[in-house]
Formats: sequence, C-alpha cells, structure tokens
Amino acid sequence: MNGAAALVYFRGAADLAYLNAPGPTAEAPCLGPFKPLPCPRPVPDDHAILQRTLAQIEAAFGDAPRPSNDDLLHEQCIDDNDIVHLYPVTHWREMPDELVESEYAALSFLSPGGFRHFIPAYMGFTLRHLATGAAAVDSTIWSLAPAVYADPSVRDFVVSKLVSLTKSQRAAVLAFLDAIRELGDDYAAEQADKALRYWRP
Repeated sequence: MNGAAALVYFRGAADLAYLNAPGPTAEAPCLGPFKPLPCPRPVPDDHAILQRTLAQIEAAFGDAPRPSNDDLLHEQCIDDNDIVHLYPVTHWREMPDELVESEYAALSFLSPGGFRHFIPAYMGFTLRHLATGAAAVDSTIWSLAPAVYADPSVRDFVVSKLVSLTKSQRAAVLAFLDAIRELGDDYAAEQADKALRYWRP
C-alpha cells in the first residue's frame, strides 16, 4: 500500500484502539474535581465510524483480484464506454476520487469480478463524500440495492454482481450500509435501508 492509501485507510488506527479499550470500572472511575463521577463509555463519533468502516473495507477487499480488462465488462453488456477509463487502473486503491466521481456509471457495467475489485473504491468515496451530492454516492448505494428496482430482470442483473462476494466482503458491505444510515441525512439513510433489504432480509 502506498503512503496516500495508508493515510486514507489507516489513519483511524488510534480511533480503533480507543473503541476497543475497556470502559471505566468501579476500580478506575472518571475523576471529578471533588469525588469520582459516573463515566459512561462515550458513543463513537462520526469520525470513528468512518475510519472503522474504511478499515473494514480495506481488510476485506485489499486482496480482491483484478480481472483483465477483457473480463471487466459484464457478459450481459455489449458496450464498454462506461468502463474504458478503468482500464489503466491496476488496483482499486489507485483510483482517484475524481475518477470515481466521473465514472459513476461504471458499476452498472462491470462483471462480477470487476465489480468485486472496484466497489471498495466507490464505497470509500461514498463514505468520504456522503454530503456532496455526487452522482457516485447514489450509484454506489444503488449498485448494492437490488430491491430498488421494480423490474425482476434488473434485480437479477444487480444480484449477479453480488453473489461472488466473500463472507468478509459481505460483512464489509453491511458495515458500509450501516455507516451510511449513521452518517447520512434522511435521504441517504432511506437508500441504505432499501439496500439492506437484500443484505439483511
């Protein structure tokens, strides 16, 4: 992992250590100016949720194989215009935010293997730009939400990209959608809830 990627995905190490630390006990209460005070464990803040979820995505998808360019297009698609700009990207960690934003439609055309490789770049972008209104935010959530599509053939097409995800990758997707519900506005939370109908029926 290069330095920039490490900064993005692992600068939350201190937050993770904090979240995993034991809370106050009777033997070690929080101390006020005159006497021990009750000190409930703090609720994780938005920054902690963000960093924890990014770290889980990195751990689950870091070694996801990248298919060859010839295998990036879904077998049901015939036009690669919306994924051609992904061809020079040798690993999802190298995909800059600007490319994720401009190629927001690519997820609709990727093969299951291509989707598995590139979806972490889109999930990371979405978490870090949730309130920007970028088209890639909606397209990422919808790519994980078969239930939003009324046409059964479209739902099956969306599901076809999800079935190859491993157990840890599926858990990372769940964590991503839960983080959207926690960090996003009402609209984002509603979209995440629609996606969760598939992941957590």
